Amino acid sequence: MRPLFIGFFAVLLFAACENTTANKSDVDTVATDGDTAAVVDDDQADQTDQSDLTDQSDDMITDNPVTDDIVDEMPDTDMAGADCATNDQCGEDEFCAKPLGSCSEAIAGKCNGRPTDCFMTRAVVPQCGCDDYTYSNECWAAASGAVIAHAGECAGDVLCFRNDECGENEFCEKKMGVCNMGFGVCRPQPTDCPKPEEPAPVCGCDLRDYGDECTAWMNDVPVKHDGECTGPDDSMVRYFYADNAETPDGYLRIVVSPTDIREFWTTDTFTEQFNGNSSVTLTVRFYESDLPESDYAELQYTLSLPPTLPMGVGFGYEGSYLRWYSFNGVALGDMQGTVITYEYVRHDAGNEVSTLVVRGLNLWVGE
Repeated sequence: MRPLFIGFFAVLLFAACENTTANKSDVDTVATDGDTAAVVDDDQADQTDQSDLTDQSDDMITDNPVTDDIVDEMPDTDMAGADCATNDQCGEDEFCAKPLGSCSEAIAGKCNGRPTDCFMTRAVVPQCGCDDYTYSNECWAAASGAVIAHAGECAGDVLCFRNDECGENEFCEKKMGVCNMGFGVCRPQPTDCPKPEEPAPVCGCDLRDYGDECTAWMNDVPVKHDGECTGPDDSMVRYFYADNAETPDGYLRIVVSPTDIREFWTTDTFTEQFNGNSSVTLTVRFYESDLPESDYAELQYTLSLPPTLPMGVGFGYEGSYLRWYSFNGVALGDMQGTVITYEYVRHDAGNEVSTLVVRGLNLWVGE
C-alpha cells in the first residue's frame, strides 16, 4: 500500500511542476536586440516609453504612464508581432513610441497618438532626439514623432525661441508646426536653395506662402505646415497693445474658405473688467480698414487672477468668444479654437499702462 501511495504522490508533484512552468512561460516574453536577450513582464512594461504626453502642467512634465504589451511574443524575428519599427508604419497622427535610448529600427515600438496640446506647458526639460535635434521637453519630441535618445541637449545644440537669440548667419530652426508655441535650435541659415524637382509649397508661421521649406528658412520663418495657408486652422489672432502707443499693433486673419480670406489690421484699445480679485475679462475689436463701413471682429475672454496666466483660453467657455460682424453689427459667425496668452500686465499693478500679448492658435469659423 505504501509504495502505491508514494507513486501516486510523485505523479501529482510532477504535474504541479509542469503547470507552474507553463504559467511562467505565458507571463514572460523574450525580446531581443542584436545579440542581447531580455525578459519582459507584460505587467511591467518600460515606463520610459513616450506615450500619452498630452497632459502637461505649466511648471513640470509629469511621468509618462506605463504602456503595456509593447512587445508581444516573437518566435521568429526581432520585429514579429510588434506594432511598429518606424513612423512610416503608423497613422498620419501617430508616431512609433519607444523606450528612452531606443534609436535602432530593430527595436519594437508602439504606435501612439502625437500630442496636440504641447503649447499648454512652459516646461523646458531638454531632450535629445534620435534625429540629433534637441526638443524643449518630451511632449514636443512626441509631437514631432521623435524617439528620445537621452535627456539633455544634443551635443552642440543651443535652444532658442527667436532668431535674435542665435549667432550671426544663424536662425532658430523649429520643427514644423511649432511656430511661436515652443523652442527651436540655432542652425546655420541657408544661403541658397536648390530648385525642388516638384512644387513643394509650405505655409510659414507668419501665414505667408513660400515655395518650399528652405525658402522659408532663408527668410527666418519657421514652417507651420506643408501646402499653402488656406486651411481652416490658418486663421489666427495676434495682438499687442499699450494704451500710450500711437498705433496699436493687432492682426486677425479668418480663413472662411480657401478662396475667401479676411484680414483685420486696425485695432481698438482693449477694455478691462475686473471680476473682484479673482479674474479679469478682456475685450478687443479688430477692424478690416479705417473706413466706417468696414467689418469688424470682437474678441472677449476671461483670465484668472492671480497668480499665473493660463497658457490657453478656449472659446465656448463662459466669458470667452471671438465673433465676426458686418459693419452694421450683424453677426457673421463665431470663431472656434484657442487663444494663447503670453503676457498681461495690469494698469493697477504699479504700471503706467496695461499691456496685453496674445497669440491665436487653430482658429476657425464655427459651423
